[in-house]
Formats: sequence, C-alpha cells, structure tokens
Amino acid sequence: MSTFVAFAALAGLCGALSGFAVKIAMSGWTLGPLPVVAVFAIFMALNAALTGQMWRYYLKALSLGPTPATMMTSTAVNMTVSAAVGALVLGEHIGIQYAAGAALMAI
Repeated sequence: MSTFVAFAALAGLCGALSGFAVKIAMSGWTLGPLPVVAVFAIFMALNAALTGQMWRYYLKALSLGPTPATMMTSTAVNMTVSAAVGALVLGEHIGIQYAAGAALMAI
C-alpha cells in the first residue's frame, strides 16, 4: 500500500470519529447540569483534536500522492467508518441507497 493511501485512510477515520464525537456531545443527556456540561466539553475537545488530526493526515496524503486518489480514499473510509459506528454504536439504520453509494465509492 502506498504511503499516501495510509495517510488518506487515517484522515477518513479521524473525520468519521470526529463526527461521532459531535453526535455524542449534542445528544440529549439527562445527567444533571454539571455532568452534561462535562460530557459536552469532553466530546467537543475530542472533536477538535480529531479534526486537527484529520487535516494533518489529509494534507500529508496530498503532499505524497495524487489529489483524486487521496480524496476518494479519505471519503470512502469516512463513509464506511461513519456507517459502521452509526449502526453498531448508535443503532442507526443503513439504507440500501447509502450502502450502494458506499459500495460504489469503494470500487
């Protein structure tokens, strides 16, 4: 595997996990005001860190490989991880249209 592909895949992974962190931070918590603020702050900080890493890996991949391949790899990994985390952790339904689109991205 080319080095730029690994960096692009890491960028996609960090992007997907960043979105997951925001979804958790913004979900309705019923723990009381102080714990809710703490959970929100922790997951928003995680979002910021993952977003920074995503850009770091994406720019590194762009410097090492062709832009179209970097973009497609990052996007495909992001979509796949987002769908997997959404289904496995959050119990979200993955529709046939989303699955077909993700499969086409992977080709």
